Amino acid sequence: MVLELPREDSAVAKPWIQTVKQNRQLAIHWTPSIKSPDWGATVGRAMKEFAVLSKKHDLGIRLTSSSQVPRDEGGADVSVSVATGTIDLTFAGTTVNQPFNERTMHGRTLQFSRDGSIFKAFVFLPSYPQINTPTKPRLVGPHILTLIALHELLHACGLEDSDHSSSGVFQANPSVDLGDTAAQDRAKSQATAQHSWMPPFVLSEGTARSLKSLWTP
Repeated sequence: MVLELPREDSAVAKPWIQTVKQNRQLAIHWTPSIKSPDWGATVGRAMKEFAVLSKKHDLGIRLTSSSQVPRDEGGADVSVSVATGTIDLTFAGTTVNQPFNERTMHGRTLQFSRDGSIFKAFVFLPSYPQINTPTKPRLVGPHILTLIALHELLHACGLEDSDHSSSGVFQANPSVDLGDTAAQDRAKSQATAQHSWMPPFVLSEGTARSLKSLWTP
């Protein structure tokens, strides 16, 4: 068993185990750490946005909620939790302890794999992703929170940093436009676009192709 860590430029995207691919479904468990900001509601919104994108691009992948924690054999496929300062995880005999910046607009997804196929994934979201304003930093708005969660759910589907796109929700570093209020914060849908913003959330054709190739039974 090998613990695969995304965020490696040399990493190669891996498919899920055959039983998961055949069901074309990932069961998502939200841990009690999702409190403030309201990551629970945000993950729910991100899953709904994923469903919209899956239908639009004919991905055939479904995300469902699960009350069960991931286990070595059984339980949910994906755990989503919040990290502050460090990522601490012990699973299937492997312990992970990594520094993590809770104020960044990025999460981190860890994938456990056997024989080249993912069998569990753990998503960690930043506890206080912030943006600078003329007066002081503040928490980003709900659209950007949803973007962060949606991006990490795509990693949980098997995509790696090497699959990052220049457009859509799977950009490595989407440009965020500061709104007059947090609710008005938005992100560019293309790195070079001047007037194309999310939401609505966009999945690039390249990212859709990558997902389809990973999820072919």
